[in-house]
Amino acid sequence: MPRKRSQRNRKRPGSGGRRLICPQHGCPLASASQKHRLFAETVDQLQEYGFGRKQAALVLRERAGVVIEDVWLEAFWCDVCQRTTWYQVVRLGERQFRLAPVHAGFWRHTCGTVDPTRGNPSVSEFSLRHSRGPLAGRLY
Repeated sequence: MPRKRSQRNRKRPGSGGRRLICPQHGCPLASASQKHRLFAETVDQLQEYGFGRKQAALVLRERAGVVIEDVWLEAFWCDVCQRTTWYQVVRLGERQFRLAPVHAGFWRHTCGTVDPTRGNPSVSEFSLRHSRGPLAGRLY
C-alpha cells in the first residue's frame, strides 16, 4: 500500500542522540550539565590534541587561545551510584565518544566554569558549608 504524502516527506529523527555508558558501572548516563568547551593556550597543549608543532605554532601566532572542538567537560548522572560525576568527553567519530575522569588541570582550560572541588572564591564560607546539604550531591 502506498504511503501518504505527509508520511513520505516527513523527516524522522535517527535512533536518538549520543548514548554514553558509565565507565564504572556500564549503565547509561544522563547529562546533568551543559558542555564546557576546552581551549589551549600553548603549543604543548595543542600537541596533546593532535596538532603538529609547526601547525600549533602558526595557529597560536594568530590567536591567544584556540577552542578544541571535539573535547569538552560535562557532568553526568549515574543511576547505579546515584550521583553526578564530571567527565572529559572526547568525540572519536559520529556517534562514538570516550569518557575520562576530570582532573584539576582541566578546569583551568575552560571558559566560565568554577572547579567544583574548590568552589567559587566569591562565595562565603557559611554559604559554601550550607550548600553541601542533602541536595548538594545533585549539583556537581
